[in-house]
Amino acid sequence: MLVNQAKNKELVAPEFLSPSSIGTFRQCPLKFKYSKIDGLPDPSGQEAILGNYVHDVLEKLYKLSPNLRTQEQAKLLARELWDSRWEEKTSSVVRGEKELNRFRWAAWWCIEHLWEFENPTSFTPSKMECFVTGEIGGVKMRGYIDRILIGDKNVTISDYKTGKTPREIDLPEKFFQLITYSQLLSHLGIEFDEIDVELLYLRDPVRFKRRVTQEDLNSAIETIQETKRNIDESCKSGNFPHKKSVLCGWCSFKKICPAWGNNERQIN
Repeated sequence: MLVNQAKNKELVAPEFLSPSSIGTFRQCPLKFKYSKIDGLPDPSGQEAILGNYVHDVLEKLYKLSPNLRTQEQAKLLARELWDSRWEEKTSSVVRGEKELNRFRWAAWWCIEHLWEFENPTSFTPSKMECFVTGEIGGVKMRGYIDRILIGDKNVTISDYKTGKTPREIDLPEKFFQLITYSQLLSHLGIEFDEIDVELLYLRDPVRFKRRVTQEDLNSAIETIQETKRNIDESCKSGNFPHKKSVLCGWCSFKKICPAWGNNERQIN
């Protein structure tokens, strides 16, 4: 598939954005173009697969009756899902039995750490892995929420994370996704004045929780609108600059990226 386009042809921006695609554009506009406009394949790496596997196990766990949400039951679910779905997917990026075992242990430690945050038998999530869509500041948005818990006076949006715990200075960026989703709850028929968002970093484990403020909402809307304007301008001009960073090491498009001395060419 060729990534070069006709010189004077205006590119078409995606109809919908998501918090992750906004993050991609702000991280590197060229990566956004390759993935979201050119439609080049961007296969999941090991970390993404581990996260999806852990999410799958926890979703199935919370669908059980409360008295069955034990660590032993979680082990059974993890084994069942591994055999039926995730072993094959993981084997495409993790090579060798030793590395696969290491991968499974890393995933299990994340799952096991859930019990350090909460007692899964004490509550039942209102929604899990929930698709949301709607407009924010005139921009069409969509995405998936890991977990929603509706209380008497407030609602809590939770996001499981299996990666490295961020520095405190980076937390506003990490909360952006959940603050964005808090503005789409009304499309699910959920309307509360008080909305809490929490990030559950399972690997360490660490929980970050905060109440969404009007200042948070204003900042998120501004970021969404600004990013949309920049994407539209880039589509008109055809200019999607690359931004070289440590994240390039995990980028699927490194081998065609000009930042690494490559010309745009066919991907084999």
